[in-house]
Amino acid sequence: TCCQPDFEDKQEFSIGPEPCLDYCNPNVVLKIKRVDLFPSSADPCADLFFELEITNNTIGTSNVIYESGYIVIDAEYSAGTLSFDSYLADPAVPITNTNPVTTVTTGVPANTLRMAFDFMPVNPIVLAPNSSKKIGIFQLAGTNVCANRIILYDAVLTATTGPNTNAECVLQLTDTEIGKHPGGEMPEDEGICLSKLSVTLKKQYDSEDGIEEVIVGVTGRCITSKLSNIDGVAPICDCNQAGIYILSPTKANVPLNGVSTYDLVLISRHILGLQDLGNPYKMIAADANKNNFITSQDIVAIRRIILGIDTNFPGGYSWRFILKIFIFPNASNPFQSAFPEIAEYNTAMPAPIIDFYGMKLGDVSGDAISNITGKAIVNRDGVNNLLLGFTVPSARRGEITEIPIFVRQATDLAAWQLALRYDPAQMKIKNVRWAMAAEPTPYEMADWHSPVPGELRLCWFDRSGAATHLNAQAPIAYLQVEWLGNPAKDANTALELIGTIAGEAYDSDGQVANLALQAVPYYQAPVIVAKAVQLKPEWLVAAYPNPTGGAFRFEVSLPVGGEGRIGLYDPMGRLVTRQDISFTPGLNVVTSQQFPPLSTGIYFVRFDTPMGRQTLRLVKN
Repeated sequence: TCCQPDFEDKQEFSIGPEPCLDYCNPNVVLKIKRVDLFPSSADPCADLFFELEITNNTIGTSNVIYESGYIVIDAEYSAGTLSFDSYLADPAVPITNTNPVTTVTTGVPANTLRMAFDFMPVNPIVLAPNSSKKIGIFQLAGTNVCANRIILYDAVLTATTGPNTNAECVLQLTDTEIGKHPGGEMPEDEGICLSKLSVTLKKQYDSEDGIEEVIVGVTGRCITSKLSNIDGVAPICDCNQAGIYILSPTKANVPLNGVSTYDLVLISRHILGLQDLGNPYKMIAADANKNNFITSQDIVAIRRIILGIDTNFPGGYSWRFILKIFIFPNASNPFQSAFPEIAEYNTAMPAPIIDFYGMKLGDVSGDAISNITGKAIVNRDGVNNLLLGFTVPSARRGEITEIPIFVRQATDLAAWQLALRYDPAQMKIKNVRWAMAAEPTPYEMADWHSPVPGELRLCWFDRSGAATHLNAQAPIAYLQVEWLGNPAKDANTALELIGTIAGEAYDSDGQVANLALQAVPYYQAPVIVAKAVQLKPEWLVAAYPNPTGGAFRFEVSLPVGGEGRIGLYDPMGRLVTRQDISFTPGLNVVTSQQFPPLSTGIYFVRFDTPMGRQTLRLVKN
């Protein structure tokens, strides 16, 4: 028994002009239509012939030129065997290969003959307005076959002229079937659309909340991307072409989300072997520079984010994603083997469940909010509040003095961070002198930065996680300020705590205390405030050149002489080398030849002089 589709009055169908994607000319139409090469034959088992044609419906004088094309056609059947017989190129459009059919697959999908035509004309196809070009005719044959319908599955044309030269024009398929057989109800074709596929992104290690605003990139026969919703789900539905697709999630916004100075404590303790992070996902989050090692360089990268020195982590992304089904061969060292950060999907296979776990870089305490969008910071609800005070000393315009910042109540601190607003027209921050301990320990790390004029960020932590006990009114830092205006003006509002980073303090157990700040009158200051005469502008230190690739020198300008030392520390606070120096009044020059050779890296240089202590950063290339 042989039968053919009942074409009725629908002997052809087209794709275009709506909807077209990418760089398609909306007036170009690709047609496939049945042609009867042997009209006198009434044989129901006669071969079927179909013609491919491109039409330019443009009104005017603009030609449309295409250099190549890729077309996939499905022929469905419900009995017998259907086969591709031949392809005949149209003489008007000669092609480089006599048989452009690159793939013929039978039975995938079931009862379907799939043909992929990849044609390359000898000369580009030039379509004048209101003209058509036949690409060729293909022939189907069979034995005892019952053909049901012909479906145009996929089509891509490549333009060589116009505003988007060499751009692929991916046509969205509509009205893509002819010859639906009346003898049986065929399921409506859905093609190989990724609408059945969704990617789910969940936060790992403390919760499985969905991660919002993750960009899931799709590359393959089509290129697209989708944004995850508040539940962390990204439905992939733009692609309508068969093939293998690569799905890659990325998220780059809000790098400060969940990141705090206490994370630096936890990472430092892991590096020092004092307390393991204990979770492979936390270890990946700690690898801020993504080099598959957890080192002091990661601490530097995270600290630069906190202080506003950098706007994002190395590489430009603030999250990493790993397939949820992946099992680490060695959970104590997730970097020992490669882990999958992308997923592959083959449309010939059933749609899988694709779930990713997300790790916020720098956040090993699990504070990141997974559905954060436009917010800049994460405010944690501390179990306590810690009040800080500051005092503006008596001074005159042009003088340099110190503003102490101190705790107003007894406390134990392992780390703290804050951001301050000041008037850059009134004062210039010259340096910060740290006062957490009478003698800094090798584990003490502190830094400051002004990301924009009028904002000062500070962070301090003990790498071992040990808390320093401070009595009430004990200082934590002194701001060395050059007064550009009148210090007495608005002394009560000279400094203001602001929220560009969360103002927080942490004890050794990670308990958070929210910081508050108040001005204390000079005459009520509970700490000794340095007077202007004690800090002269000539008390300066510098390193030249900085960064340096070879020799360098330190310059120390002092109003008085005396004994002191210069120490170099690595980013983890470990002493690298130290030299005792006999300083003289005026300019002191200390050359690099007085120190052992330094390896490439970042060093913190601590100057202990008769005038006090200052620290600067030295970069050795």
